[in-house]
Formats: sequence, C-alpha cells, structure tokens
Amino acid sequence: MIKVYGKNNEEIHSEREWLNYAAPAKKEGHLKDLRSALELAKCWFRDGEAKVPEELQLLLDANDITKGLVISEAYPEKETRLDNYGKGRNHDLVLLGEKGKERILLSVEAKADEAYGKMIGEYLKSVSVRSNVPNRIEQLTFSILGNKTSEHLRYQLLHAIAGTLIEAKELGTTQAIFLVHEFHSDQLNSKNITRNTTDLNAFLSDLFEQPINLEPNQLLGPVSVNGGEFVPEGIPLYVGKVVTYL
Repeated sequence: MIKVYGKNNEEIHSEREWLNYAAPAKKEGHLKDLRSALELAKCWFRDGEAKVPEELQLLLDANDITKGLVISEAYPEKETRLDNYGKGRNHDLVLLGEKGKERILLSVEAKADEAYGKMIGEYLKSVSVRSNVPNRIEQLTFSILGNKTSEHLRYQLLHAIAGTLIEAKELGTTQAIFLVHEFHSDQLNSKNITRNTTDLNAFLSDLFEQPINLEPNQLLGPVSVNGGEFVPEGIPLYVGKVVTYL
C-alpha cells in the first residue's frame, strides 16, 4: 500500500485530495486537462487508490537497480531546501521505496510541453545586482557539474538534480533517481517537445561527460557529482524517463 501525503502531511486518498492538499503554487494555470500537474495526479489514482502508474512500473521492472522496488510513500509538491538563499526546490513528486536493504528516492519532474525553466545565461542577465541568484547558480553548478560552465543549460534541470540528491540525503536513502514523466497529446506543440528533449540531453551529456540521448523506459547511471555544502557527493544518482500518451 502506498501512502500519499500533502504539503502539511495530510493523508491523500484520492485525486481530488491530491489537488486540494498538494496543488502547485500557480494552480490556476497548471491544473488543466492534458497539462502535467493534473495528469500526474490522475495517473496515480487511475484505479481509485494510489498505485504506481503502469508506464512507471515498466521502467522499474526493466532496470536492475529498480527491479523489485516497492514504493511505499509519495509526496506531491515536496519542497527541498537548496541553500541559504531563500525558496527551495518544489519537486512535482517525491517517491520513497525499498528494495531489500536498499532505500531509494525518486524525484519526478512532470512535463507536457512547458520548458525546463530559463536558460541559465539568460536568467543571470535578467536578475538585479542585489539578487542571490548568481550565488545560488554558482554553488549549484559547482556541486553538480564541477568546474564546467552552465550558462547554456536550463536552470530547472540544475536545481532539480541538486534537489533530488539533497532530499535523498535528508531522507536517508542509499540511491537517488531523477525521473522525467512526460505527458504527450496531440494538443501539444511538437517543437516544444523536441526542445525539451534537446535540453534534457544537453544537461545529461554534461553531467555524464559523454553524449546522451535518453530514451523512454531507460535508466542511466550511476553518476557521482562533485558535491557541496548542501549537495551530497556520495549518493549514486540515476536518471530516467517515462512517457504517458493521452
């Protein structure tokens, strides 16, 4: 049985309760059919109770690191403190599971055709001189990518990977997985989907230090990061993707 908890630790037993207790901050723009926030909630309650979606279960069963993994807890919209510079990372969904003696965390990033945030270079140009954004980006970049530059990468992917590892440490897990869950329909902009694929692969290519073309149901890793004040260096990180066709 999977226990689902809201932002204030409320127990969630239905899609409606998920949307009441764990809605995204800008829910008016996100809680629509065919958009990722609503479709993520729907797919976890397809049978009226919390259950791992079939497409995610296929990925878990197809990879050695996750085969036999039993998901026990789910936390929609869980916030992770990234540093000392203010608001943290809001995961679309954090999952906790066990496989034998291993305790594994999955951070799910749900996507329709919205971008992975701004390009880091553009973002840096847009902030004021008093902003803490440059300090945050510098620290996160070093923690995840070492001495590489990150201006050509998407900001959301940088703090998503950092948040995944930080939360894994906070919850005492031995493995961490960052998972993109895409929701495709004929009403989406195909150019935006292609852009997201390109941006994700670009980030992963820098992270893994080799050309990456991540396919659905594929789980890459493990990879180790540089680490920093908040980001742990010793937790193996995997990255995967699943697609739901609506």
